[in-house]
Amino acid sequence: MRGAFPAPDRGVTDYANVVILLGPSPTFGDVAAARKPGSPAPLSGEITFSPRRRPRCLEVLGKRKPNIQSLVRREDIEGLLAAASYQDLSPTSAGTVSDLGIQFRVDAISALGTLAPERGHNAIARGLRDPADEVRCAAVRVLHALEEVTVLANALRWLPPEKGRSRTLASEAIIDLGNAISPSEVASAVVDREDDELLDEQDVQLVLALLDDAGTETTAEVLELLVGALGDERGIVVDRAAEMLVRLAPASIEPLVGELRAGFNPAEVTYVLGRIGDPETLDVLVEALRHHEPAVRAESAAALGELQDPRAVKPLLRATRDREQRVRNQAHIALDRLGTIAVIEDVAEMLRPIVHEAVRSALRRAEVEVDAETPAPSSPPRRRTRRPRSNGGPPDAADPPPTQQQRMQ
Repeated sequence: MRGAFPAPDRGVTDYANVVILLGPSPTFGDVAAARKPGSPAPLSGEITFSPRRRPRCLEVLGKRKPNIQSLVRREDIEGLLAAASYQDLSPTSAGTVSDLGIQFRVDAISALGTLAPERGHNAIARGLRDPADEVRCAAVRVLHALEEVTVLANALRWLPPEKGRSRTLASEAIIDLGNAISPSEVASAVVDREDDELLDEQDVQLVLALLDDAGTETTAEVLELLVGALGDERGIVVDRAAEMLVRLAPASIEPLVGELRAGFNPAEVTYVLGRIGDPETLDVLVEALRHHEPAVRAESAAALGELQDPRAVKPLLRATRDREQRVRNQAHIALDRLGTIAVIEDVAEMLRPIVHEAVRSALRRAEVEVDAETPAPSSPPRRRTRRPRSNGGPPDAADPPPTQQQRMQ
């Protein structure tokens, strides 16, 4: 097949029938103007050009492959711009299509970064969306040298994490130029990626690295952005924001608790707090068990199960009698996770009224028995009358002392 310059983001789907162009596609008006009156319309897939309006890229390169070295020597910027999107698609024996124009695009983008960074800016930025990783890497290196950190951060929305090294290079360049960009911009890009994949560990480490030297206000901006993303329409964005908030704990706990008490996205916030599993969140999670939304109560029950705190048993036991089935189910699951502690508390909760009644009955019986066994108090002994002492009168008559004979008897 012949050389081509389709825009990188349009791609080619039918390689067998496509007419490869070296410039922008003509409009329908151009095609209609090229026909003579009464001439048949072109066949489907066939494109003709008006002789008065020939594409510029055809004038530059014709049907030949671009000679990058010659274009650089002549400082032919138009030729380099065309070469930056050059494709040479060739079918292989395996039934696939090989692009022989990759190296031409790499060299053209590198040359534009040196000779005409301003005029070539758009072409270089488009290289970040090129299907070939080599071209994407070349664009990243040029933009890094030009300190275009905002463009690199925005590219994190689409650069594939598992295809080549372009995303890794972009992350390294952003860290190197980190002082020139707000961490919240990078966090927004990695959370709001265009694909449906979960948060990549490389993206997590990138945000953490940018926040290492950041102040409290900068961290608060990132946390505010992530907490707000919990209300995004795309579920995958919510999942990524939740994962990042978990990784930023304990700094993320306070804004999450504030969000829960304010009533915004309460179910998602409760889920994140459960993932964090900090004992300091016990009280707010117990409060959430009384929330008017069943989804919040269910998430709170699940989160309390994650805490593995014995203090959560009693609130969970009450939640097993919730009017919503899913809340009751989550409460039972949470109690199962608590294991033996929950069983002991459950039995104690059931036995507590019985024990209290038994204790009261025993106390009453003890009082009765004490009353029965205690002897009645005896009357005080009468005082013995004492003889009045003589006050100088004659002494009382006394028996005479025994005689000796009486003593011998």
